[in-house]
Amino acid sequence: MSSPALTLAQTLQRKAAKLGVPADLLTPELAAAESAGAAIAALAAAYEGEPTVESAGALLWAVVAALRSHDIDGEAALRGRARAFRDRLATVERDVHGEDIDVRELDHAEWRERWDAD
Repeated sequence: MSSPALTLAQTLQRKAAKLGVPADLLTPELAAAESAGAAIAALAAAYEGEPTVESAGALLWAVVAALRSHDIDGEAALRGRARAFRDRLATVERDVHGEDIDVRELDHAEWRERWDAD
């Protein structure tokens, strides 16, 4: 239980699947929906309607299960996305600093222009 939550969710779901826990007990929202995408969209809509720790947890749990069903390691996927974001942020910060501008003074349009620049 001391693992990061994403890793813990993957581990628990994998263990439950190996033990033969039925899909509707493991991830009831995915089992009841016509597709993983539909289940995740419904959970996201429920979260949007009433954001709570429980609705956030249900959404994340379903995403982990959907990824696992396609043999995608959620930890690796999120880490890759985080690295790409970190690299893009560092590039913008470096470029702005090189122009002797305080990055905190950029408005939305300036951020967008710099973020989208090659």
